[in-house]
Amino acid sequence: MEWTPRLVGTGIDGQFRSFDVMQISRPDGLGEIANLGLTLAEAKLLLAQVQQQVVAAQAHHHAMLRLDCQSCGRRYHTKGWRPHRIATLFGEVRVKLPRLACAGCGCSDTGVRWPSHCRSTPELNQLQARLSALMPFRVAADLLGTVQRSGGS
Repeated sequence: MEWTPRLVGTGIDGQFRSFDVMQISRPDGLGEIANLGLTLAEAKLLLAQVQQQVVAAQAHHHAMLRLDCQSCGRRYHTKGWRPHRIATLFGEVRVKLPRLACAGCGCSDTGVRWPSHCRSTPELNQLQARLSALMPFRVAADLLGTVQRSGGS
């Protein structure tokens, strides 16, 4: 049996966007219990793909916004793109955020209000802290790495 999970997003403009996340192939029937449901590798890959697509859509929407300068009130224009890697509960995602510049006063911004040291989501940070309180940090980090890594691990 073949499965193709599809992620469908509806934009503010009412347009639909869809993405076939991955192809899952499972044997028919329940002859072997090992063939029941998704494997861990498939589940990790599925979550990682969904997370990447949701983040990409959020980043695209953000890039389409044209913010106003807080200093002079004029509209920013995009002067380039800056790549960011963010660790999330479902793996690392990569986004390109616009570098915004104001033609009026010359100031620049990214349009995001993240702390400058931000490299991971608060949800991941909270889970890491909780696990580290229950077990040694190295064991907690290894556990999270095992759960997050996509592929055959």
